[in-house]
Amino acid sequence: MQATLTKKWLKRIMLQLNSIQSHIAFSFSALILVIITIIGIVSYDKFSNTLEKNAEEYNLQLTKQVTENIDYYIRYMDDISSIVQNNPSFQQYFSLKENLIKKEDQETKVIELFKSFVNARNDIVSIFVFGYNGQVLKSDPKVKIKDYIKIENQDWYLAAKESDGKPVVSSSHVQTFVNNPRWVVSLSKELHSTDSHERKGILLIDLNYKIISEICKKVQLGSKGYIFIVDKQGNIVYHPQQQLIYSRLKKEMIPKVLNAQGKSFVVDQDGERKLYTITTSDLTGWRVVSVTNVNDMIMDGKETKKFFLMMILISIFLSLLIAIVISTKISRPIKQLELSMKQVETGNFDIKLDIIYNHEVGRLSKSFNMMTRKIKALMQQVVEEQKALRKSEIKALQSQINPHFLYNTLDSIIWMAESNRNEEVIDMTSSLAKLFRISLNKGEETIPISGEIEHVKNYLLIQKMRYSNKLDFIIDVDPAIMSYQTIKLILQPIVENAIYHGIKNKTGKGLIRILGKEMEGKILFQVVDNGVGMDSKQIKNMYSDEHRKHSKGNGVGVKNVHERLQIYYGQDFGVSFESEVDRGTTVSIWMPVVTL
Repeated sequence: MQATLTKKWLKRIMLQLNSIQSHIAFSFSALILVIITIIGIVSYDKFSNTLEKNAEEYNLQLTKQVTENIDYYIRYMDDISSIVQNNPSFQQYFSLKENLIKKEDQETKVIELFKSFVNARNDIVSIFVFGYNGQVLKSDPKVKIKDYIKIENQDWYLAAKESDGKPVVSSSHVQTFVNNPRWVVSLSKELHSTDSHERKGILLIDLNYKIISEICKKVQLGSKGYIFIVDKQGNIVYHPQQQLIYSRLKKEMIPKVLNAQGKSFVVDQDGERKLYTITTSDLTGWRVVSVTNVNDMIMDGKETKKFFLMMILISIFLSLLIAIVISTKISRPIKQLELSMKQVETGNFDIKLDIIYNHEVGRLSKSFNMMTRKIKALMQQVVEEQKALRKSEIKALQSQINPHFLYNTLDSIIWMAESNRNEEVIDMTSSLAKLFRISLNKGEETIPISGEIEHVKNYLLIQKMRYSNKLDFIIDVDPAIMSYQTIKLILQPIVENAIYHGIKNKTGKGLIRILGKEMEGKILFQVVDNGVGMDSKQIKNMYSDEHRKHSKGNGVGVKNVHERLQIYYGQDFGVSFESEVDRGTTVSIWMPVVTL
């Protein structure tokens, strides 16, 4: 007894060790160990280098943003110069030569335009236009230009004249040609006539130096970081310690900045490692330089957190790769079982799994194979039973021949015989015989369409003789479809319904047309009558058992025909109605093209 319990206990332990859960537990234990090892090694070797690279990228983005802000500001000022050049008053002012009154009027309008710009923006110090003909326009008429200063010799004037209409931006400087000078950055541009491209003069917009300073000071680069700007020649455009630079108490690596091939470089300066990050403006040619202390960046707590976060993300990524490899090996038999199950869902019961493993999935695969075999056998049994059931249903539906029609027809034959209407007796008897011969058809379920048309024609001949002048009919069926096969007794119940519910209640003579053709790869029959028609409620009841129960015609009825078509050919085929009260009814019968 004890030995048996021990054996069962050992077997249970072996099964547990061989389970998927044990494989996963072992795999992830190894995975965690690998992750910790990777994090330790990479953190020890790459920590400082990663922080420096992150700092370089961060500084580069900040420097680019400053450059873009300055370019946007300069473009806006260039837009102002375009507005001045295209102003009609400005163009007329430099075009009028003799009409002094009108010229003064245009001068007033231009000066008002200048004032509106200066008043709207506190960053614009002044606006001047120095015409080549000696005329001068000023945003502030009170501003006096120094007599001994030759405007034509100013650097900004010469640069604008050589630029052929393109804007020129100077470095920061003190206004030299006016009283009460201020620190400014100048935008100068040669102005042309809008119609003849004639050169008119030089536009000068002096910009408040503080605007450039504010753009640069908004950027935070640690406790010791800052931004400065130099032009193409190496002149300082902006520096937070500009006075120290001019007094030569502080030096910058300007030559190295101008000759730098990359976006950044690191230098040892004043006992500190400093990172210089450079971006160049495509608009002005200025170089925007950020300077940061490398040691400050490494010791920054936020940067440290970012670094560790990055390392954790990398470790997770590597962990996922390893987990995918391990889990793929573990879950492969489960995937095979899943794929096999999907094939079973599509109806393929011939699938069989190879049993390789002896754990839970292997035992499940064995049960799966047994299940598919049993389901296949049951499905085959159901298919055979359904085939037999369908045949029985079709035969039962086709066997529902109304005895009242036979009684009424025989009464009509007797009445004609008693009235010595022998020819009509012969015709009706012949039609009745043909009618029943096709109906029986040696027990076959399908007949050619030509046989179905002959059957309904004989039926209509009998009804026409019974109802005398009350009924007429037309049969128009494409000869090309006559050889196709159809289940029998499709048209006769529809025609019977048309007679008893449409024509019989109509005043005057009724007409039934039977049409047939191939359309859109299907066979379409239509039974059209000019009877009393139906409303929507009556059409809906045509498919109901209640209609068949109270119908005075054939008990086979419309629902019978509709069901037989769907049982035999599928849900895409059947009978549909279109009808209007007092206008008649059209019944459409759809079936597939079936050949022998």
